[in-house]
Amino acid sequence: FRYARSQNYDVVRFWFLGNLDDQLMLFDPQGMPTDLAPYVYDYLTVVMDAAGEAGVKLMPVMLDYRMADGSSEVAGKRLGEYPELITDPAKQAAFLKILEKMHRHMASHRLYRTVTFSLEPMNEPENVTTVPKNEVRAFVRDLARIILEETDRPVTLSAATVYDLNDWAKLVKTDTVLKNNLGRVILQFH
Repeated sequence: FRYARSQNYDVVRFWFLGNLDDQLMLFDPQGMPTDLAPYVYDYLTVVMDAAGEAGVKLMPVMLDYRMADGSSEVAGKRLGEYPELITDPAKQAAFLKILEKMHRHMASHRLYRTVTFSLEPMNEPENVTTVPKNEVRAFVRDLARIILEETDRPVTLSAATVYDLNDWAKLVKTDTVLKNNLGRVILQFH
């Protein structure tokens, strides 16, 4: 973060949970998500402290489309592939409760308002290939609602292209929670 600040960058976008690799998520024996690994909460605190010391704002990306893009292995290592956290209603509900807890943890940090520019539910969700598009959109919408309800920061909805961004623009106009928080919804494409 100090390097970014030395190069006159004010905002740093970074992947937080990404595709859920590296044992970030804890599951019970039946595959039900139970919580984030304890070190994830510690890591988040360290990141916010470091950003505050460096004088930059953060744009954490909660999840990456690779959590369910059908590319399950690279060099023998599992990459993401948790489509059931989107498609299975019970697992999705448990996962969203965990993410809600994580957002409350973030919002309670002493530097939260100072260092958090916005929160992004998922990078390029249109690239999720193992889940129907309408289910992915509903999942990201629900996560955006949690961000808007549990924090006072803006939510960023991202897309790979301006064409895909139009889908989010349409959703923002029709979803009551997003529409009522229009001043806190940022649309971006890469």
